[in-house]
Amino acid sequence: MKKVIEFLQQNPVQYLATVGRDDKAKCRPFMFVLAKDNKLWFSTNNTKDVYKDMQKNPYIEISIASPQYVWLRLNGKVVFEENKEIKEACMNNPIIKSQYKTADNPIFKVFYLENPHGIIADFSGKEPYVFWVKKSKILSNVSCFSINIIFIQNIDIHLIYLVFGISRWYSLYYLLHCLQHRVNYYWA
Repeated sequence: MKKVIEFLQQNPVQYLATVGRDDKAKCRPFMFVLAKDNKLWFSTNNTKDVYKDMQKNPYIEISIASPQYVWLRLNGKVVFEENKEIKEACMNNPIIKSQYKTADNPIFKVFYLENPHGIIADFSGKEPYVFWVKKSKILSNVSCFSINIIFIQNIDIHLIYLVFGISRWYSLYYLLHCLQHRVNYYWA
């Protein structure tokens, strides 16, 4: 997670994509605010179209590119939370403070990404950094098990740790992606 947070902080202008209420793709500049309790926090206001779009369909993707042609794609489910502590911490950002004045502003909303996952990659040919931040609590008694896979290809040994759980089909998608592209799979 540290690598992802550093990348977000070093590249403050990100682009957040949603599916609009008209079922068409929407993308707009956005800004990461802070990380707390293994959550990536963002803010917006409840009068904006982006807020309304995320209410209808909470699955988003954020894309960022650095001046060195390194990029991050970050996916997750938006969870809005009335969190006074986070809202007050957001006021340390001068842009947010200038827009909302106080943490008590009724239009000011904060959200985090549930189960964020994605990739940091570049054009160097190096293997990308793939990450998945799992929930810190057990959601239900779904059969959860771990798989450790080692495969050898041209003397390279790649170790992939994957935990299947509630979103096991999406995890399976990432496993197949990793195997297909010979990507090291890392826990963030």
